[in-house]
Amino acid sequence: MKRWLLAVPPAVWLLAQLAAPVPSPVARFPRGAVAVLEMRDFGALLKEWNASQAKKEWLAGDAYKSFLVSRLGARLDEALGQFASAAKVPLDSALVEQLAGSRTAIGVYNIGDLELLAVTRMPAASFALTALGQRRAAMQPRSVEGSQYFVSSDPATRRTFAFAIKDDWVVAGTSETLVAEFLQRTGGGVAAEEWFTRATAASNAEGEVRLVANLDALYKSPQFRTYWLPRNRTELAPYSASISDLDRAAGQWLERRSLIRRQPSTAPATTADWPALLRAVPANAGLYRAWANPDNALAARLIVTKLMQPAPAAGQVGELAPPVASFTEEGGESDWETRIDAQPYREVTEGPNEGRITRWLAGNRLKGLLHVQSTRDMPGNVWIGQEIGLLLQKDGVWDADSVRAELPDVAFLIDGGRLFLGNAPAILNTMRGANPALPPPPASASLTASFRVSAERQRYARWMARIEQPHLRPLQPGEQRPPDFLDGILPSLGRVVSRVAEQSVTATETANTMNQAVLYRLTP
Repeated sequence: MKRWLLAVPPAVWLLAQLAAPVPSPVARFPRGAVAVLEMRDFGALLKEWNASQAKKEWLAGDAYKSFLVSRLGARLDEALGQFASAAKVPLDSALVEQLAGSRTAIGVYNIGDLELLAVTRMPAASFALTALGQRRAAMQPRSVEGSQYFVSSDPATRRTFAFAIKDDWVVAGTSETLVAEFLQRTGGGVAAEEWFTRATAASNAEGEVRLVANLDALYKSPQFRTYWLPRNRTELAPYSASISDLDRAAGQWLERRSLIRRQPSTAPATTADWPALLRAVPANAGLYRAWANPDNALAARLIVTKLMQPAPAAGQVGELAPPVASFTEEGGESDWETRIDAQPYREVTEGPNEGRITRWLAGNRLKGLLHVQSTRDMPGNVWIGQEIGLLLQKDGVWDADSVRAELPDVAFLIDGGRLFLGNAPAILNTMRGANPALPPPPASASLTASFRVSAERQRYARWMARIEQPHLRPLQPGEQRPPDFLDGILPSLGRVVSRVAEQSVTATETANTMNQAVLYRLTP
């Protein structure tokens, strides 16, 4: 009995050690990283990806095929081959699977030179069985402060690969300096830099996957400026760093983002009546976006681009080809100034004045803005139509004569302090009617939005295919058509993320951060 009792304390201690979370290795990462990616269990994530339908769709899709033959794909493939030559080991998916440990962190230091540092949790005995672990004897051994590491270089390409195993951490990098600094550092690295500390302080808890980025450093990278698809550098200019944490649960993924302001700002007080604003979202809306204290220029831009520059209402479906133009004037022998290879000049009347509408809205002091949009099938099932509506919310009552004067030819409906605008009268009545109540965001929210992917995906795919087809030229014998962007690449990406049924986002602002919660609802 006494022996059993004596064994209890060591057993409790051992269980506590096994249950204790593995500390993050980022504390030992050198300074100078532009981005740091952390994963709680990289090995488990990789196994899940390898067994997923999403991977099968990605490898078989036009997006992946197009990437392989793109300039970026070719350069990455060339660089990977150079690092493999330096390491004398194939740097392929098989090696990644062997080295995929549990807790993992990857630091990106120089995008152009692919200067990376990767650290993963793995027992030394398991690492010795990997292809990289078995290459130690063929590489140059070196040491720093008693810690041994191995280096191999390719003089032809000037590429270097280094790795080490210490305290069950596998450390690998494309720079000897990064590996050596990690082995000798105990603190004061990237985790102590101001951008990193401010970003991590903004997150409530570490997610299953975490990405921290130094936006100031990324802005200076020509590769980032070239390949950053959103092209929203101006919108990101007020922010110096960002952090994203991903949490996964049954049926949904939650991404928590924070953008760190360069300078503190006074967050505006929210005045929107969220329940009244969201009550105007039709049950079949494919997209809705709602803002509190909206920017007047944003509201004016939506009015012009969604309702005034496109036709205010859906046109009739034509059954006949357009008539052939007839020319009643002919040029003479001395008429050398009239161009025959260009359309004759016609004076264009002034379009909607976005600046004037912005000033008009400023005088009405908007407190809420809603944009809803849905697609619908058109006769013949060839094209798709758009149902677009806006709701402008203010204190007081809208003046119908003022609306009519500022927004000619736009269908509108007034309900006290709510002004409904639409590209057809039907959408106005639908928005004003009794729609299902949506859960309101927090009172401090500045934005809430949702896109119902499952309801819109097929129509948009058909729409993009119709746009692409008129531009396709006949193929020559033996020629294969490259993937089309609208008809091939985008739909293939849609199939990769086909489990996403709906994506919603809620944004809140503080003096130092812009916080976003992005929820992905998944199909079984």
